[in-house]
Amino acid sequence: MVYERYIFFGFLKLKESAFVRKLLVISFLAILSVSVIFACTEFLLSPEKNNGLVISGRSMEFSYPLNSKVVFRNRGETFNTHLPDGTESITWTSKYGYVGLNSFNMSNAISEGMNETGLSVSALWLPSTEYADVPDKADKERVIEILDLPDWILGNFKDLSNIRKELEKLIVWGEHNEIIKEIPPLHLSLHDSEGGSLVVEFIDGEMNFYDNPNGVLTNAPELPWHLTNLRNYVNLSPYMEESTINGIEYKGMGFGSGYVGMPGDGTPPSRFIRISLYKEFVNPVETHEEGVILALHLLNTVDIPAGASKREGGGEASFENTQWITIKDHQEMKFYFRSYDCPSLYLVDLNKIDFSKGTPHKEIPVDQSFEVVELP
Repeated sequence: MVYERYIFFGFLKLKESAFVRKLLVISFLAILSVSVIFACTEFLLSPEKNNGLVISGRSMEFSYPLNSKVVFRNRGETFNTHLPDGTESITWTSKYGYVGLNSFNMSNAISEGMNETGLSVSALWLPSTEYADVPDKADKERVIEILDLPDWILGNFKDLSNIRKELEKLIVWGEHNEIIKEIPPLHLSLHDSEGGSLVVEFIDGEMNFYDNPNGVLTNAPELPWHLTNLRNYVNLSPYMEESTINGIEYKGMGFGSGYVGMPGDGTPPSRFIRISLYKEFVNPVETHEEGVILALHLLNTVDIPAGASKREGGGEASFENTQWITIKDHQEMKFYFRSYDCPSLYLVDLNKIDFSKGTPHKEIPVDQSFEVVELP
């Protein structure tokens, strides 16, 4: 009897061969090469495990200094986007106020935000992204540039109930960015106050939607690959292992021995596995404060110090680091952030923000100075 071995590569069942093994190695090396510069992690705590709490966390890793600021958008504020030729396309007036973090002092480059109803958007790097081509005779009322999409979502929707239907009507394209010298390849993670999760990816010019019960998103490759890859780690557990071998009882070297085999590197597949397992196995929390603390500890497991992840040759954008993190309480409407140089949490309480039309707001630098609480 001949047994044929198969390898699951994404969703393709391939007969094992030297070619297939080589294909796997080449593909994984490609993942490493594109993800070493820009790495982010985003997750939602499981509401069903944590007393119904809806709290999410996100880290932002990047090679270029983002110089992010906290920005505020009011109800009744008018926005517009444009076609590839610069002609104005969609114009909209925001129904909801929201807070966000921008990048490079660009008014429309919100990569992270939450509105006053608890709906959030996180934009993460996905190198395989390919946006749609805009037809010459496209209905301009359907065309939106990717950096304007978070504003459109946060200003127009209170939850996930009909976002997908409205997104499907759009043609999303990407514009070359002179700062990063490419079209920003982004995928989006959305959560609402009911605990819903939706991931939007742009592959081969098509918009793909995934309900994400796992609640975790990192970077390359696409989300379905990561969910399949989780099957390689179903044997891991939070318990200290022990076994009897040749009549001798052996115990693990310490707590955590059940995690032997869990990847600890900073690549997107490894961060996806680590956060997925940790948030599944941690002790459940009961209060909003405990949920924020838990999210903070989970984010600490994927934190990247400056220089710990780099490429040879030096020069501009030669290393990445965790420039900031956010924690969002989608029920209490609280938006927390922390910067690389200051490990203290800062809070923006959306309940205390006047989002009325025309209300002036000051932008707040995310990068804060190092400070400690000195005790007597």
